[in-house]
Amino acid sequence: MIIAIIIGICSICFAVLMNRVGNAIQQQEQHREKFAMLVAQELHRLDLAIKHNNKMIAQAEAMLEPETKWWGRN
Repeated sequence: MIIAIIIGICSICFAVLMNRVGNAIQQQEQHREKFAMLVAQELHRLDLAIKHNNKMIAQAEAMLEPETKWWGRN
């Protein structure tokens, strides 16, 4: 009888322990997903900033090209 009570208490403790471990694993997975989403958002923001910067550089380079000298031909 005492062995059954000890086994019952040990199994309850084991179930509680496994529940806590499962919750910790689930919380860690949620943190990983959140981090992955933040990284994806930051990469998207940086990609947009790079595209905008490349457009601005192209516009600035277009302004630096010398114009043709048409006034001395005729």
